[in-house]
Amino acid sequence: MRFTTIEQVSELSPLQRIKGFNPADGRWAPWFDIIKESWHCDYGSIFDEVPGELTLVTGGWSGNEEVISAMKENTMGWIMTWSSSHRGGKYVFELRS
Repeated sequence: MRFTTIEQVSELSPLQRIKGFNPADGRWAPWFDIIKESWHCDYGSIFDEVPGELTLVTGGWSGNEEVISAMKENTMGWIMTWSSSHRGGKYVFELRS
């Protein structure tokens, strides 16, 4: 599922927006904005102290695992940004300009 208009985007759930995000300009930062808004930090964590890198830790919470699954379904987003996965639900992504 790919979308192009604001109207199409506003009708979608956050997980659908993550799955269907396709940047016209090649910038994935707005995708990560959607991901951060969808992340449940009471159970998981977001670390962005390292410039150009974002670390997500699911904390084992199913909602955060669903966000990771949605990210994986966006094949291009995953290929372009994924750096590493670690035991315990830790995922590291590169934020390229």
